[in-house]
Amino acid sequence: MKSRHLPFLLLAASLGAAPAAAVEPDDLDLFLPSTLQDAFAGQPGEAEAQLGLRYDRRRGKDELRIFPQYQISPADGLLLNLSLPYTVGSGERANEGEVGVGFFYNLNRERGWLPAFAVAVEADTPVGPGDRGTQVQVTGIATRSIDAAAHRRLHVNASWSVRFAPSAEERHQPYRLVAGYSQLLSPQTALILDYVRERQERGEHDANVVELAFRHRLAERVTVGFGAGAGIGRASPRYRLLFSVEADF
Repeated sequence: MKSRHLPFLLLAASLGAAPAAAVEPDDLDLFLPSTLQDAFAGQPGEAEAQLGLRYDRRRGKDELRIFPQYQISPADGLLLNLSLPYTVGSGERANEGEVGVGFFYNLNRERGWLPAFAVAVEADTPVGPGDRGTQVQVTGIATRSIDAAAHRRLHVNASWSVRFAPSAEERHQPYRLVAGYSQLLSPQTALILDYVRERQERGEHDANVVELAFRHRLAERVTVGFGAGAGIGRASPRYRLLFSVEADF
């Protein structure tokens, strides 16, 4: 099936789906608004339109990553997504974009001391100017509840990417490691704290960032998020600002 048909299939599936449940403020997705993900999928039939913004300030240069995504859950534990990230600013990645398709699958429920595990796979192909290669990223996700009543949870994410025909400046196999904590502050608001270490794309030393974020449910089907981060070391962003908005259908 040709990839240009995928957006229409996703839209058709969502329009025919059952009514969605209310947005959960502690449902963690990449860049919405932090780099941390949890191991849980939505209810079957849910569909979401999502927008994440990530602003990095480093060595006198600015970079704004715009991350629109459409996500549906056709079956229990399974999410399909279509993303169109694009970067603007004065950094090296300015005016670079991708088209990404992928899936997320929850492998198990938490049992006793056993965490919930999930795997996510995404393929991205570049659009716009620049000499870059197509990339496939695999992410393993683990979530462990330490206080179910307050939704206090620990999370670990490990991502590894492979680039096909990369440019001379690109890293062939970048990675990202994230460890974090989340909890509900109220039925409408969640707190997220995480530490990110990632291999940067253009040959710099690994970046290290600490992030603090909040997700707040504005309405039954609308959630917004705000976050900020501070870099550790000269190769890391000096600071980071994040914003997200999600709407269920």
